[in-house]
Formats: sequence, structure tokens, C-alpha cells
Amino acid sequence: MEKKEIPEETKKLIENSRFLYTRTKYIFDFAIETWYPYVEKYTLKTEVLEVSIEEAEALLNYCEEFYNSNSNIESKNLKTEENKKTLSLLEQRINTSIESNFNNASFVKLSTRSPKDAVTTGINEKMKQEFENELKKSDGSPNQDTIAFVNAKRKCLKVTSGAEALELFRRSSRIREDLMRTLEFPGAFSLAIIIREWVEMDASMEFRGFVFNKKLNALSQYCYLQCFSNLHAEKQDISQRVNDFFLQISPLIPQDNYIVDLVFLEKEIKIIELNPFFADTSGCLFDWNEDLDRQTIKNGPFEFRILEKPIENPYGCLPEECLFLIRFFSF
Repeated sequence: MEKKEIPEETKKLIENSRFLYTRTKYIFDFAIETWYPYVEKYTLKTEVLEVSIEEAEALLNYCEEFYNSNSNIESKNLKTEENKKTLSLLEQRINTSIESNFNNASFVKLSTRSPKDAVTTGINEKMKQEFENELKKSDGSPNQDTIAFVNAKRKCLKVTSGAEALELFRRSSRIREDLMRTLEFPGAFSLAIIIREWVEMDASMEFRGFVFNKKLNALSQYCYLQCFSNLHAEKQDISQRVNDFFLQISPLIPQDNYIVDLVFLEKEIKIIELNPFFADTSGCLFDWNEDLDRQTIKNGPFEFRILEKPIENPYGCLPEECLFLIRFFSF
């Protein structure tokens, strides 16, 4: 997207909130628009829908209604007629993209983050049904039950319409936070809704890599609270393939320091996304608070970590509603 001149009023806001602005700018430095054109053939098909300030404000108001209704906060009628019209037009734009370019199935996010928290913010009927279906495949162990949860959660992120996309955004604290952060500095950042092709992914075959000074120093399984037995035998092969893949993509990526999420599909590896290189991005099986882990992440030598055995209390990561379903199915 084209860089736009920052309004004078926003420049004053930046001067008064330099730390917040610098932090927000760093996050936007890893927005998908900054790297997608360079590695298009190594990632998933993507369309970028620019979002105006008016659309961002309308979407934030939509999120605020949901947030207030779930926080016992007296809510003003934020969904004015103007907001409704703006959201309706935005929904139509998303619909057109999904229907025309993605065969009626997609994954949606903002430039910065996805609404992945939305499906577990008050478990809805779709999530309940998907979780029940996945639990039927579980052997009943806590580890397998939490894998069922991960699989169900992912399936609920599949979007087939603009209405479904806006509903996910509405229920997501991550989206609400990113909209608020963007609107703190109107016109300073180019925000977009990102439409991506929907691809079924094996949760055990997603990985997070830590790159510093263009060097891949560390790799972790992405779903780090679940133990995937298939990874034990494949660990060495995965490590080699990721390092080989990294040699192909590293010269193309403009950023020097970043955290990259990768997925193994049937015949190839794909980049899912790039994330800021800081402690707010999960270290997965590496701990930003541990000196040795931090040293590895920044300087190597290269290390690949998988969960060798199930954690002591896998159920600790599940919402209460999901625990109720597990108890129900255990009888």
C-alpha cells in the first residue's frame, strides 16, 4: 500500500506519545503487506483490502458493543446508522473477495493479527459442535483431548462470507486492541483486512522459527502445549528441511530480525506469517525470560525443540466450557 502523508494533528499526537507510537510502528513493520510481495510463491494466496479510518472506527465500535456486553459495562448505542452502512459496505467487499478469489473459503485477519481468540470468547455453537466431533477421535487422554480442542478451534476460523468475517472480528480482543492502537494515531498507519486462502493444516506440522541478523537460530513446534508423537521420528528431517527452506527465503525477506511461522503441507513448506522479534511474540518452547534461551534465540547455535512428553496438566489451557464437554463425553 502507498505511504500517505501523516496529518499534522497526528504528528502532535506522536510527539506526545513517542513510546506508544514507536512500539506500534514496530508491530506494523511486520504487517503482511511488508513482506508478502517478496515471498508470494512461498506463502498462501492473499488479497489485501485497505481499510479507511471511517471503516476502522465503525469496526471498533462494533467490537466495543460486544466487549461492553460481556463486561457488564453500560453500552451506548454505538451502532449508528452511519456505522451500519459502513459495515455493510465492508461486508460486501469481503464477500466479493471470498467469492471471486478464494472459492468461498478463506482465513481473515488484520494487517497485524488474526482473530484467533474469537472462537473461544464465550464458546459458541459452532465451536461446541466442532469440539464434540474432534473429541470422538480422541483416545480420552488429556493430551489427545487438548489436541482435539486445537483442531476444533482451527476449523472455526474458516470463513465463507463477509458476515462471518465481521463476526470473528467483533468477538476478538486481539482485533479490538489492534484497532484501538491504530486509531490512537489516525492516518499514521495503513490498516488492511487480509483475506487468505483456506488450507487445512496439521497442527503438529506448524513451527515457529527465530531469526536474528538473518540467521535462523531456533525452531519450536508451534502448538507447544500438545505432545505430537509423530514429531519424535521426524525431528531430524524436519530440522533439515526447514533449514534448507530458510536458505531459499532469507535473501528475499526485507526484515533482518523476525519470528516466522511455517507449515508443512503435503508437498511443500509455506510461510504463514512474520512476527515482531520481541518478547510479546510467544517463544513457544523457548522462554524469553531465561538467559540461555534468549542467548540461543539471538545467537544460536541452532536448536530445534519439540515436546518430548505430555505436560502435567494439559487441561489447564482449556476454557471451562470445553472442560464441561470433556467431562460429559467421559461418561
